[in-house]
Amino acid sequence: LKHQNQAGNNDLQLALFHREAPLELSDMIPMLENLGFRVVMEHPYLIQPDGETQVWMQEFNLSFSLDVNVDVSAVQSSFKEALGRVWKGDAENDSFNRLVVGARLDWRAVAMLRLYARYLKQLGISYSQDFIADTLSRYLDITRNLVALFKSYFDPRYAGDNRTERSDGLVNNVIAALDNVDNISEDNVIRSYLEVIQATLRTNFFQTFADGTYKSYISVKLETGAISLAPKPRPAFEIFVYSPRVEGVHLRGGKV
Repeated sequence: LKHQNQAGNNDLQLALFHREAPLELSDMIPMLENLGFRVVMEHPYLIQPDGETQVWMQEFNLSFSLDVNVDVSAVQSSFKEALGRVWKGDAENDSFNRLVVGARLDWRAVAMLRLYARYLKQLGISYSQDFIADTLSRYLDITRNLVALFKSYFDPRYAGDNRTERSDGLVNNVIAALDNVDNISEDNVIRSYLEVIQATLRTNFFQTFADGTYKSYISVKLETGAISLAPKPRPAFEIFVYSPRVEGVHLRGGKV
C-alpha cells in the first residue's frame, strides 16, 4: 500500500500477488470497500519465470472514503494484517473495517468494537450494525478514546497506580466530545459504548497462548445492573462471547 505519485493523501495504490490465477474482483472489491476504499481501477500483470509457477500481480488504484489524510507509514502493517485476516475468515468483512485505516486501529481492536455492537444488538438497541459502524467512523477521535478506555481498564501494560486516573481522563474526553455530536441517534450510540465498556469487569482480549497467538474468540464479563439499556429482570453478570463464527451469552444470577 502506498500513495500514488503526485496524488492526494487519500489516493493510494495497492499491489497484491497471487499464484497461478489472479484474485477474483468479486472477492476483493467488497473487502477493499469495507476497509474504506473505493476501487478506481485494477491492472493485472502475469509474471512467469522460466520453468516456475506463474504469479499474478494486481495493482489497485484506490481512493479512501473517509475525510482523513491516510498516513500509509502508520497503517501499513495493520492494513496488511486486517486484509489477510478478512481473507482467511478470522475477521468479518463488514463496514467496521474502515476503522483500521480511518482510526489507525488494528484488526483486533476493531473486532472488540464489533463485539460491543453485537452485544448492544442483544440488548435490543434500535440502530443497525451499519449505523453503529458509520457513527464510529464519523467520530474517529471518540472511537480512538473508547478503544483507549477499554485498554486502560484491561491492558496489563497499563497496570499501576495511575490506571484509574488514566481511565477517568478518557471518560471525560468522550463526554466532552459529545458536545460536538448533534445527531441524537449518534449520541446514543456513543453513550451506549461508553456505558457497556465501563460495565465490563473482565475480558480475555489480552490473553495469549504459549506461542504468543491470541484466541480466536473474544469474551467479556459485564455487570448487567450497571447497563441502563439492559431489559429487566437483569442478571448480576453476563459473559458475552464473540467470534466471526459464533456469538453467545451466559447469564449469571450471582457469584459462583
